[in-house]
Amino acid sequence: MTNEEFRGRLEVLGFNQSEFAQRMVELGDPRPFKAVLRRVNGYATGERKVPGELAVVLTLLAVLPGERGAPTGRGAGRPRTARPAEGR
Repeated sequence: MTNEEFRGRLEVLGFNQSEFAQRMVELGDPRPFKAVLRRVNGYATGERKVPGELAVVLTLLAVLPGERGAPTGRGAGRPRTARPAEGR
């Protein structure tokens, strides 16, 4: 994933770089926010290569239904259950 693709994927997901870094911390990244933000900014500028795992996760989040990658509010933290196919 190029830095342009990374920035585009964040945009599709409704995040700016700071919001994405904050969300990573909220969802369990153990590093301090400033360290996460430095990495995210590095991916966005091309200073750092976007890790393959992050590229896959961002792609999945962009194609799967949901709110910005993870549920919030009531039920947050619980795994989503599969929705039955229509017509069944």
